Amino acid sequence: MRTLKLYDTHETNGHLILLEHLPYRTHFLYNGSRVFFEKGEKLRKRYRCKEISTGSVYLFSPLAEVEVFESNH
Repeated sequence: MRTLKLYDTHETNGHLILLEHLPYRTHFLYNGSRVFFEKGEKLRKRYRCKEISTGSVYLFSPLAEVEVFESNH
């Protein structure tokens, strides 16, 4: 998957980044939704991420394409 991503054009990939490349505790959007998450620690194969609005915990693949959430504060 990582190797195939090297051949993607910027028009296809846009402003998305792989979750594994984000620093710890970075806020991000998944799949362009308005719900955003905070990256947590890596378990065996996946990252534990917390949904900010509800506090629910989800497991994400390191190869998930996400968008960095930038606050306007």
